[in-house]
Amino acid sequence: MPLFQAEGWQTYTPTVAAVTGTITTLGTCTGRWIRRGKLIICTGQIVITTNGTGATALDIGLPVAAASGSVLSGFNPSGPFPFAGSIGPGGSAATCYKPDGTYPGGSGHTLRFYASYEG
Repeated sequence: MPLFQAEGWQTYTPTVAAVTGTITTLGTCTGRWIRRGKLIICTGQIVITTNGTGATALDIGLPVAAASGSVLSGFNPSGPFPFAGSIGPGGSAATCYKPDGTYPGGSGHTLRFYASYEG
């Protein structure tokens, strides 16, 4: 494929897991992504119906593994507060925290995210 040939938007279901503990019930988790050469752009929404013992941070799955490090940014309108995640080289998920370093989820929370990275 030529470097700048665009594929269309594709859907994916982001995986979600608490770094410690267990999320009891997830609602609908949706995502979309597109590739532009080596650039991957993804966006999505995660619904935590019942948080259970989930704590520390959230791992949000990416549609394509990252070739180099990057960040994911997001907003939890249920809070409301922003959150951010670190994507490590070769990583397939972003580990996400609130700005104060605490867990960004909770029961009844909706999290919206965006990331762009080299895939």
